[in-house]
Amino acid sequence: MFKHHIFICTQNKPPMVPSCGGGGSAEILDSFRTEVFKNGLEKDVVVTSSGCVGMCNRGANVVIYPEGKWYTVVKADDVKKIVQNHIIDGNPVEDRNDPPVDVLKNEVGMFQERIKAMMMDAGKL
Repeated sequence: MFKHHIFICTQNKPPMVPSCGGGGSAEILDSFRTEVFKNGLEKDVVVTSSGCVGMCNRGANVVIYPEGKWYTVVKADDVKKIVQNHIIDGNPVEDRNDPPVDVLKNEVGMFQERIKAMMMDAGKL
């Protein structure tokens, strides 16, 4: 249906707790939408907010599908380059300090384990 789906985590947590919302993700969401609309991509690219993706200390986090490419510590001034290179040119941006896939999987896996343990403690599993 769409060529790309861009998810921006906009999860807010209490003050002093790392979160994508605390990392400026609302501005980043607006910036992605602006770039998509400016480039006439709205029929091929959808931009939505998401809840927590599990790496709050690396926020703001952006995930682009269908590639499943994760961008971490995204700032508003990164958006234009990501849209141009990844979405328009088809070349995910690699010259950033984003962690390798195995590191991402490990961190998200640890987050999932914590959620599972809390659900078990609450009698939901």
